Amino acid sequence: MSENSTLHVRIDAELKRRLEAFAEEIQCDLDDLVAQMIEEMLFRNSPEFADPTHPRTIQYRSVERGLLEALRGEAVPQEAVEKLLDRVLDEAADQRSPRGS
Repeated sequence: MSENSTLHVRIDAELKRRLEAFAEEIQCDLDDLVAQMIEEMLFRNSPEFADPTHPRTIQYRSVERGLLEALRGEAVPQEAVEKLLDRVLDEAADQRSPRGS
């Protein structure tokens, strides 16, 4: 694990308020949120991000697509996933059990 260091940054009071509100909304420590934002910005401006075959880029863009789909309401409801999983597991169990029992 890497060693932590302190960085002091002066930002507009309104930006700080928005960051604090967002951190609270997603139940994240403000320091962790800002560190994640910095990490993301460094990655998005790295040569790896421009490479569509780089594993981290593939993962990042996949997550980004999923978030956009969810925002557009294209996500599958939890109940539908549970029903489908139950059906698939029931069918698999039926196929494993001996016939005629």
